[in-house]
Amino acid sequence: QEINIEGEEGDDIKDAPLSSSPSSSPPSSSRNLIPVIYQSFPHLRFIRVGLLHVEITCGAKHGSLSLSSSASSSSSTPPPQTPYVTLAIKNGRVMSGSNVASLSLLSQDRSRSFCLRATLHGEKYPTRNKGEDGKHNVNYHRADAGGNADERRTLLDSALEQYGVDPRELNDDDGKVASSSLGNPAIKAYMSFIYPKPNTAMHVHSLKKHAQLIAAQVMMLNREHNARQAEYLRNIDNAQRQVTKRHELVVVLDNVRSAFNVGQIFRTAEAAALQEVVTCGITPHPPHPQINKTALGAEEYVPTRHFTSTKKALEYLRSQGYYIIGMETTARSGVYSKVNYPQPTALIVGNEVSGICTEVMDKCDELVEIPCFGVKNSLNVAAAVATNVFEVVRQWNDKVADDS
Repeated sequence: QEINIEGEEGDDIKDAPLSSSPSSSPPSSSRNLIPVIYQSFPHLRFIRVGLLHVEITCGAKHGSLSLSSSASSSSSTPPPQTPYVTLAIKNGRVMSGSNVASLSLLSQDRSRSFCLRATLHGEKYPTRNKGEDGKHNVNYHRADAGGNADERRTLLDSALEQYGVDPRELNDDDGKVASSSLGNPAIKAYMSFIYPKPNTAMHVHSLKKHAQLIAAQVMMLNREHNARQAEYLRNIDNAQRQVTKRHELVVVLDNVRSAFNVGQIFRTAEAAALQEVVTCGITPHPPHPQINKTALGAEEYVPTRHFTSTKKALEYLRSQGYYIIGMETTARSGVYSKVNYPQPTALIVGNEVSGICTEVMDKCDELVEIPCFGVKNSLNVAAAVATNVFEVVRQWNDKVADDS
């Protein structure tokens, strides 16, 4: 594989004069090649034993390779400099003899570019968890190096029972994977806890607490597996479905503070096939990582635009013929389910604390509220939007059904 080392200028490359160089010679720069080699050969870490040959093919007159090891770092003898070098690979590490190697590219001119050719020959680790046919063997167990597999199984089974999961769904009385659970990703988590890698087992301080965490993971993976097996469930998005007609309903967000609430509103807007979501002022708007987290990608399917002020958004919507309704708890508000919503309509919701701006409320054609019967005066803004939006959609769809 060809490796290009571009020349650099300035202080990015640290000067590393050779100890054997005369004081009168120009200073040389040193560039560590080991990270470059690992980046060029990602699978090198999986080589059990092999050889790596590196040579300078372009710029050899101006540079050389310097090979050293961890054992020779303290030696006063300078490492040899050559245009090519052959390194040993042992257990995924670049070696020089029996020590870890350090390979540097030395150059008298830091702005000089070099071209290197690296050739890797080696044998990968044997894949023990695959059968003779090359397929993954679900019943593969690591050796019980710690000698506490029975203790681990008992703790994990007890924790699973607390979550309502029958351990017999995952393994039979002989400790083997139950035939009904083949293909269940929960099996891997279950078996990896009982038969952990040695270095993983060493870092677990409390086995009981770790069993609780793994049990929760196994429980969720098992639920997802069972849901995929249930053909009657419709809990998977239909990515091929195209929205051919949108409801003439727009949701306007007047300085809503939380990006998570905005994401939930986008999720509602996509599910109800709304015309648009309009964000105003400080309201977060796509693209935004927190919106994506709660919307689960729904914001990519909903038309949206942003206005610096809500007043400008209302002026635009009114010019497009929208009937503007504010969702706010006031003495002038009507019950949301008893209001007739004309088409097109724009629903405005406000900040989580202060609600809709009073100047904006004065510009609304009508105000509605959702009756609450507890101590709290109102619902969360995202919950309120979902409630009101689907009431509007219900009324319009019922009217279409009655007309037909």
